[in-house]
Amino acid sequence: MEVVPNIIFDLGGVVFEWSPESILEGYYADPHSRATMKASLFQHADWLQVDRGTLTESEALANLTQRTGRPKAELAGLFGAIRNSLKLKADTVALIERLAERQIPLYCLSNMSAGTFKHLREKHSFWTAFRGIVSRALSLRTVLFEDARQCEAELDRWLGAG
Repeated sequence: MEVVPNIIFDLGGVVFEWSPESILEGYYADPHSRATMKASLFQHADWLQVDRGTLTESEALANLTQRTGRPKAELAGLFGAIRNSLKLKADTVALIERLAERQIPLYCLSNMSAGTFKHLREKHSFWTAFRGIVSRALSLRTVLFEDARQCEAELDRWLGAG
């Protein structure tokens, strides 16, 4: 049997459900509003900057309010809906627990915003299964990646492969 040296789990879409379309469908009844918010939020450069940690959620909220002309309270509620939409994928967590029991080195890689990551860390207890977490949301290990090669080099260095 081949030994697996390390397994890296992403959070959004792997450990937690991630569906911008479902979030917008649950928040806006009107298809036009959903399309507008998809383009103005999830497909806008600000969203990538929040992921990178170069723009805070409050700055993104202010920009979105200005860009769309929608009330700040409405958009703050949307940000809350985004955070609350991240439901745990039980089958993935069960897999993480089984792999951890077998002493397979597990790591977590995330580009979630600091507020969302903090919310998830406080809400769930499986984090101890990971030997390390690479996330720009953690002050202990802040990593900004401009491209895939930089990410791969950092992970190789961190996991001892390079």
